[in-house]
Amino acid sequence: MLLAQSIVYLAFAYVATGILFSIYFSFFKVKKVDLLAKRAGIGFRFVIFFGVTAFWPIFAWRIFKGKTQPKESTAHRKFSRENEKG
Repeated sequence: MLLAQSIVYLAFAYVATGILFSIYFSFFKVKKVDLLAKRAGIGFRFVIFFGVTAFWPIFAWRIFKGKTQPKESTAHRKFSRENEKG
C-alpha cells in the first residue's frame, strides 16, 4: 500500500510541476525555444500547454542549457550544401 501511495504522490508531483512549468513556459519562454512563436496567439499557447505539461523536463533542460530552435537537418538540405560546394 505504501508503494502505491508513493507512486500516486510522485505522479501528482510530476503533473503539478508540469502544470506550473507549462504556464511559465507557454507565456514567457516559448519565444526563446521557437522563434516563430513570437507571433503566435493564445490559441497556440493553449494547444502546447498539454504537451509541455507532459514533457516539461525536456523543455526545462533546453531552457537551462540556453538552446534555441534546433537546426533542421534533412536529406534535401544536405544535398543542397554538397552541390553548392561544387
